[in-house]
Amino acid sequence: MTDAFGVSNVPTRLVRFCLRESVPHLKELEQALRDHDAALSMGVDMALGTHTVTVFADGPQLFVRDTGRRGFHAIAGLQDIGKLVDSVLYVAK
Repeated sequence: MTDAFGVSNVPTRLVRFCLRESVPHLKELEQALRDHDAALSMGVDMALGTHTVTVFADGPQLFVRDTGRRGFHAIAGLQDIGKLVDSVLYVAK
């Protein structure tokens, strides 16, 4: 369901907040995206600071939405995005 602005109002629950120590868990996060109706907000280390991207899956394929680029871009895995700073995984109830 969406509201008048086209924003999803599907209840979500915060599943995991990850810091740098979670980098070894990238495969686990990828699997959670594939197994659930979920989105991962991921902070990536850039030359001028931290940049946030959103990652989701459509079947087995992962996609990233980056405000610095247009549209959605397929990626093989989270490691393709860059150096993880932190992340928040949201899963629909």
